[in-house]
Amino acid sequence: MSKENKYIRSLVQSAQDGNNAILKQLFEMNLKRIHSLSLRLMGNTQLAEELTVSVFLSASKRIKSYKPDILFSDWLILNTIYDALEQIKNEGKKKKKQKKKGDEESISELRVDPFEREIFHLDKSERIAIVLNIIENIPIKYVAKYIDQPNEKETQKIIDGAIENLVKSAGGIHSSKDIIDSINKLPQEIGFDKRTTDEILSKIYEAAGKEKKGNEKENTKVKKVEKIEPKKEPQEKKKKPKEDKLPREIISKKKILVATGIIAVIVVLYLFF
Repeated sequence: MSKENKYIRSLVQSAQDGNNAILKQLFEMNLKRIHSLSLRLMGNTQLAEELTVSVFLSASKRIKSYKPDILFSDWLILNTIYDALEQIKNEGKKKKKQKKKGDEESISELRVDPFEREIFHLDKSERIAIVLNIIENIPIKYVAKYIDQPNEKETQKIIDGAIENLVKSAGGIHSSKDIIDSINKLPQEIGFDKRTTDEILSKIYEAAGKEKKGNEKENTKVKKVEKIEPKKEPQEKKKKPKEDKLPREIISKKKILVATGIIAVIVVLYLFF
């Protein structure tokens, strides 16, 4: 493990412990790399920006699930590839949309090798295969799975077709080997200007802030609900068992008899004494 990797892993550990400042530092360190990959996969500046924001927002939520068995940058790259391909599949299910006006111009304004612009013009499957296999050095067997090809042979056909198209776009003056060498020489990070990267970072932090506020409101609602005690249902008063009472008439008769008896005893005692 290199010192740089140890340093980055210490930053990741700190971010996992809840240090948001360190998390932002990790994002800034990897932003150009992830945005470059997003642009190459999507072939569209706006979609690439949206994907980049989405990847980092997702990473901020799932940072605690990251395990150091792979580099943090590779973890972000894999997430970018999965999210990009999922987004491309979803776009494919919808009706084909025309490219937004100005998109071609925005790509041409990027500080990239003219040869890279030719890659942007490739067919979607050809572009993705070239990016994954040659630029990102992902083995062809995995590329086949990523682009839903039945086997490596079919995937290689797509890559060969892409290289042939790049040879044609170069006027046929370069061989296939020259084209592959040119692709390998492309930098992993496209030369985005500071304004572009600052805008993307701002959108990432803004989205994260909105989500945090939304979660806090939701948690507040939950706590309020927990504080409200459920109404207690009125308990039925236990009725005392009724004592067996004699009818009033019987009680009155008994009282009369007792009184009569007492008077009789008094009379007898008076007569005798």
